[in-house]
Amino acid sequence: MSKIGPEAGLSKLIAPHTVEEFLTNMWPHEVLTVHGVGNTLSELTAIPILKTVDSLLNAWPKLVQVHLPDVADESSSIDATPKDAKKLFENRMALLFN
Repeated sequence: MSKIGPEAGLSKLIAPHTVEEFLTNMWPHEVLTVHGVGNTLSELTAIPILKTVDSLLNAWPKLVQVHLPDVADESSSIDATPKDAKKLFENRMALLFN
């Protein structure tokens, strides 16, 4: 029987890590990066607004937090309009949508 609900969605986002491992050992003090997600996020990427960064930026109604390249920390970030955030993203800066 497959899981349903928030835990099932979280398990897809953080695979190959388990939800228990993530919540016990990582969250909220460590950043988790998962490479090569393949089709594990297909349910999310099937949502038109989430297909590309451009589509999300084009629809985003608020400011976007842009993380500057000098320090890997939220204190080294600025708030930008979606239009400006797109330019900064193209220059290899990370975006956070809150």
